[in-house]
Amino acid sequence: MAFLGYGQVPQEVDTRHYEIIDAVSADRIESDIRTLAGFGTRNTFSDTVSNTRGIGAARRWIKAEFDKISE
Repeated sequence: MAFLGYGQVPQEVDTRHYEIIDAVSADRIESDIRTLAGFGTRNTFSDTVSNTRGIGAARRWIKAEFDKISE
């Protein structure tokens, strides 16, 4: 239970938080983990140029996913 001080007004609930939480899916999380595992390694000395293997490929995939989310 939240207590309001004298003169404070309760703020409206931002429903976007609930929409974000509702969008979380176990299937999507599993798919993302499998995709990341498919890049083969997390070694910081791994290939950074390949689009299919290593941390460079994983980094680009993650950035692309965040770009999609931010649209």
